[in-house]
Amino acid sequence: MKIVYHIGDTIGSETIVKKGILIENTQPMAIENGEEKILLDEIKYVDFIKLTGGLGTMVKLVSGFDTIFLSVPRIFIDKGTGFAIINYFKTIKAGKLLRAEMDKQNS
Repeated sequence: MKIVYHIGDTIGSETIVKKGILIENTQPMAIENGEEKILLDEIKYVDFIKLTGGLGTMVKLVSGFDTIFLSVPRIFIDKGTGFAIINYFKTIKAGKLLRAEMDKQNS
């Protein structure tokens, strides 16, 4: 599933995001962007957040020591800080997959 993501404590309209792929059919799940592969093997927290100003819905997850914000874009233009139109329903689906992975890891 194609995603845009940011690793950091906060996210806002000025945050530069990266394009990547959420690989959901591996154990553990991972985020890959060609340069790096982030294993999601210690998921401790998954929740949905609404960005201020009605900018969209994102999934916030904590895996190990990293806080990752991600969403599934319908359209992403990689100019400046980037411009994305978020696919709300696929973002919700990604969050549910990540939550199920968290439950599996913590059981």
